[in-house]
Amino acid sequence: MLIATLLAAVGAAVLFALRATPTSKSDRAEGPQAIAGFRVELVYSPSLAKEGSWVSLAVDSKGRLIASDQYGLLYRITPSPLGGKPEQTAVEPIRVGAGAAQGLAVVGDDLYVMVNSQAAALPSGLYRVSDSNGDDQYDDAKLLLRIEGSGEHGPHAVVASPDGKSLYLSAGNYTRSPRFKGSRVPAGWGEDQLLPRLDDPAAQANGIPAPGGWIVKCDLDGENCELISVGYRNIYDLAFNADGELFTSDSDLDVDVGTPWYRPPSLLHVTSGADYGWRGGDGIWPTYYQDTLPPVAVMPPGSPAGIVAGTGANFPEPYRDAIFIADWSRGAIYAAPLEPNGSSYRSDCEPIAWDVGGVTDLVVRPQDGSLYFTVGGRQIQSGLYRLVWDGDGAEKQQPASAERAPTPVDAATAAEQRSQRQKLEELHGDLAETAIESIWPALASLDRFVRYAAMTALERTDTKGWQTRAYSEPNTRARCAALTALARRSQPAYPAKWADSLLELPFATLTAEEQLEVLRTISLGVTRFTNLDDAQRTRIAAAIAGWFPSPRAQVNGELAKLLVRLESPAAIEPLLKELADEPNSVQAIQAAVQLSAASAGWTPEGRTKLLDWFDAAANFFGKRAFYPYLAAARSRFVGGFGSEDRKDFAERLAQPKVAEEAASERQERKFAKHWTTDEVVAAVEAPDKAGQDTEAARIRGRQLFVAVGCADCHAMRGEGASVGPDLTNVGRRYSVRDLARAITQPDDEIPDLYRQTTFVVDGRTITGRPTNMTATTISVTTDMRDPASAVKLERGAIESESVSTTSAMPANLLDTLSPDDMADLFSYLRADADAGSGERPATTLP
Repeated sequence: MLIATLLAAVGAAVLFALRATPTSKSDRAEGPQAIAGFRVELVYSPSLAKEGSWVSLAVDSKGRLIASDQYGLLYRITPSPLGGKPEQTAVEPIRVGAGAAQGLAVVGDDLYVMVNSQAAALPSGLYRVSDSNGDDQYDDAKLLLRIEGSGEHGPHAVVASPDGKSLYLSAGNYTRSPRFKGSRVPAGWGEDQLLPRLDDPAAQANGIPAPGGWIVKCDLDGENCELISVGYRNIYDLAFNADGELFTSDSDLDVDVGTPWYRPPSLLHVTSGADYGWRGGDGIWPTYYQDTLPPVAVMPPGSPAGIVAGTGANFPEPYRDAIFIADWSRGAIYAAPLEPNGSSYRSDCEPIAWDVGGVTDLVVRPQDGSLYFTVGGRQIQSGLYRLVWDGDGAEKQQPASAERAPTPVDAATAAEQRSQRQKLEELHGDLAETAIESIWPALASLDRFVRYAAMTALERTDTKGWQTRAYSEPNTRARCAALTALARRSQPAYPAKWADSLLELPFATLTAEEQLEVLRTISLGVTRFTNLDDAQRTRIAAAIAGWFPSPRAQVNGELAKLLVRLESPAAIEPLLKELADEPNSVQAIQAAVQLSAASAGWTPEGRTKLLDWFDAAANFFGKRAFYPYLAAARSRFVGGFGSEDRKDFAERLAQPKVAEEAASERQERKFAKHWTTDEVVAAVEAPDKAGQDTEAARIRGRQLFVAVGCADCHAMRGEGASVGPDLTNVGRRYSVRDLARAITQPDDEIPDLYRQTTFVVDGRTITGRPTNMTATTISVTTDMRDPASAVKLERGAIESESVSTTSAMPANLLDTLSPDDMADLFSYLRADADAGSGERPATTLP
C-alpha cells in the first residue's frame, strides 16, 4: 500500500527559525526547484516496467554513472551534456550476477556492489563486478563477503576510502555485522539502561540489542574486516569529505516524536570507535552522555538516504566543503556546509533543492562538476536528475553557514586539533602500559571528540595500571572519563574508593555538563558493577538524594533515574510534583515513565496521583503516536502492586480509557459504495469541488479521518496511532491518484516494516507480525492496534511460515463515504500540498 510504503517517519517538527514564507498555489512553480544560482535538470526517466526503481548511484573514471534498481539490474549511464535533453542520455543494462544494490562504489576498473536481497539465488553481501577481458563491459560478479540481513534496515552503503585501498560498509540495525578480525569499538558495549526498557509500540527493532547498525572497514577483497563504529538505527550511506573524515546520517522514529527520548534525523561524524547510542524503545542515549558523541547537525523529521561530500563539485564556497543529504520522504536535498568545531565540525542543514521526489542517492560527477541524484525506491517511478550551478543569483542566496566560514588561521587550528584526535585514534588497539601517559592529558580536553578518543584508547588498556590514579584525578572531566572507561572495561578493585571518588566531588558547584558526566559515570557503575554491595548502593542513593531535585531539567532527569534504580523513596514526591505542575509536558512524560518503575516510597495517595495522571494522559495524549508507551508504563506501574494494593485499588486497575474525543468521533457508519481508484480521483477532482478546499472542509476531513478508522493506524499532525507510517506531509509528496490507489488497493505494495507473516500451526492459520522471539517461541501480534492480541507459538509446532501478501490495512476504508465526504477527507490529507505546514521548519522547503 502506497501510504504504508512511500511514507517514512515524519512528525512534529524540531524547532527551527522561520526563514521562508510558502507561496500561494497560483505563484508556486511546478517541478523540481532549487535555490537561486542552481537549476535541476532531468537526465533520464527509467521505465518503471522495464528498468525498475533506482536507489543507488556511482560514477566511474570515465564519467559514466552506475545505477541499480532496488529489486533488479544494474545500469550504466552516459549522461547528456549539461543543458541537454533526456533523449541524449544513453543507458545500458549490466547483466551480471549482482543487482538489487543499495550501495555502489567504483575503485579503478572494478565496481563494488552492496546487494540487499531477499532472494535465495542472490544472497545479500558485498560483490565485486569486473571486466574480465578488457572490452569495457562488466561481465563477472563475485561474492566477496556475505552479510546476514536484507530489507529496509539491511545492508546499505559501500564507499572507497580516500586512498582507494579499502572499503567502508554500513548497515541498519536489522543486520548482523560480518565477522571482524579487529574492532575500533571496544567490545564492552551494552544497553546500559538504569530502568527497564519500554519497547517500541510499533514493534520495530524490539529484541534487537546493542550495538544496532554498524560501519565496517575491509580490504578490496572483502577480507580483514574491522569494526569502525556502532550505535545507529538505520544509516543508509557514507561519505568522506576533503579532510578525509567520514560522515553518515541516521534516521528518526516517528513513534517517538513528542517523547523525551526522541532523536531527530542527524548528520554524524564517524570517528574511530564511536558508539552513537541507538538502543531500542525508550532506551536511546541522549547525546550529552560522555560515552557517545553529539551530531554535526540535525534535520527535520524525515527519511535521510544518500549523502555525498561536495568535493569536486563546480559549486561556489562553502558548498564544495558541504555534505549533501537526500531526504526521501520530504523530497528534498539538504546542504550542510561544514564549519570546523574543535577536532570535529558543526553545521546547519539547509535545503538546496526541493520538490524533487523521493531522493535515494547522490554523487558528484567530476567531469562536469554537477550533483547527480536518483529518485525512486519501493517500486515507484524513478528518475535521474542533476543539480547544476549556473551562477544566477549567487550573491543573493548563500547559506547561513557562509557567514561562519573559517579563516585560514581557523582552518590551520582545526587541522591541528584533528591531528591530535587522530593520533589518539591510532591507539585504538591493545596497548602497553606506556601508552597511558600519552592518553591521560587528553581525558581533560574540552573537545568532546578528543576526550572520547582518549577514553576509548584508555579502555583498551589494563585497568590495573591506572585505576587508583583515576580515583584521585583532580580534573572532574578526566576523572569521569577514566571511570567511564573502567565501567566499560572491568570492575573496581576498590568499590568504596570508586564511590568516594565520585561522591566527594563538589556537585552543586559543577557546570551542567560536568554534573551530567558525574551522573552518567555513577549510572554505568551502578548498572555494571557486580561487586557494589548494598551498603555502597545505599550510600550512593543518600548522596544523590541530597542533590535532588535540580533546577536543571536534564540533570534532574538523570538524578531521578538513579534514585529509582537504587530504590530510594526520595524520588517519589518531587516527580509527582512535576506531574501536577506540567501534566501534559515532555517532562511529565519522563516523570511518569520513571515513576512507573519505582518500587519504594509509595503511599496510597501517591499511587492515586499517578493513576490519575495516566487516566488524564489518555485524553490529552491518547491520539499521539507515542501513547502506547504510556499505556505500557501504566501496566508496568500496576504490575508492581502487591496483593494488598490490588485489593485497595481494585476499581482503578482497569486498562486506561481511550481518548474521549476519539471515542466520541467514532461511530457506526453505513455502507455507501465500493470505491475504485478512478472513482475516488473523479470525486476529489470534480469541477464542482473547485474552490471548496476550505478550512471547514479540512475540519470535516479530519473528523472523517478518525471516524472511518484511519487514525487507528496512522498519525496525522501529531494525532493518531503508530501502527502505520505518519501521514503528516503526505499531501506534499503524492498526487490524488497515488493516494487513492494506496487506499483502495493496499495489497499492491507492502513495505518490509509493515509486512505480516502467515504461520500454519496444528492446521490453524495465524497471520500477524512477530513481535517477540525466544529460542523456543515466537509471539505474533494479530492486531497491531492491540498488543494484547499477541499469540505465543511454539517453534516446534509451526508447520510453515510465509510472507503474507495481504496488507494489514483494510481495502474498504472508504466504503462508507459519499462523494462530498471523499472531497473533504482528501482536503484534510492534502492540506500541505500547496501551502506550508505548521510543522515544516522554514529552513526546509519554500
